[in-house]
Amino acid sequence: MPLLFESGRMNRMPRKIDPQLRARCVRLVREHQQEYPTLTAAVAAVARQEGVSKEPVRRWLAQADVDDGTRPGVTSEESAEVRRLKAEVKRLREDNGILRKASIFVASVRTLGGGAPFPGPRIGATITPEVHHAATDHHHTERAELRAVQPGVRAGSQIFVSGTTGVDPGTGRPAGDTIQAQTRQALANCEAILGAGGASLDDVVEVGVLLTDPQDFAGMNEEYARWFPADPPTRYAARLGAEIPGLLVSIRMTACLD
Repeated sequence: MPLLFESGRMNRMPRKIDPQLRARCVRLVREHQQEYPTLTAAVAAVARQEGVSKEPVRRWLAQADVDDGTRPGVTSEESAEVRRLKAEVKRLREDNGILRKASIFVASVRTLGGGAPFPGPRIGATITPEVHHAATDHHHTERAELRAVQPGVRAGSQIFVSGTTGVDPGTGRPAGDTIQAQTRQALANCEAILGAGGASLDDVVEVGVLLTDPQDFAGMNEEYARWFPADPPTRYAARLGAEIPGLLVSIRMTACLD
């Protein structure tokens, strides 16, 4: 008759294995293995006693043998290091993706009234050539128009953000076909320009909104309110004079750092 094992409760296996449960199962199998005809039988008995399935106990025992050096394989410490490195690689890839998107529209922005220039998104770089060409005077070349536009200018303690559309800088195309999606992207683009100048949305004192279709005002306002939930800045809204294919909204801002 096999020796009685230590008391245990028949519970469902937790999603995250308790290290103490794992160690106890390994110890019990090793201590009482000789009392059973096979190792498999000992594993099954311990699994029943501890309320877990046989397969995890078998894997824990095999891993313990590897960790003890009695069986070839990858140790728990090595596995943990591999997982850590994989997570680090994933994080670096995500960071590189963010930097790659940011670099698409980061450029030098001139400063008025002296002082150092700050980098900011280049408006033209956030618009595909087709859309940008539709937004410009056909008597001017696209290259000349890009040179004429500044995404943001700092004058003393104030930062002026040019009219910014809802174009995704990562794709160069509108962020969506709804006013909410494009308003969200336009505000995110404005926030990036402000951040390049050392400001944030909390520093904004005035906002101008231009809509291609005035009937989109309610949808724009719905998304806008999420970005300025308390103490919103002054704002005006008007109809966008030129209809640019695919673009529904343009937003400009003024921020004060004092």
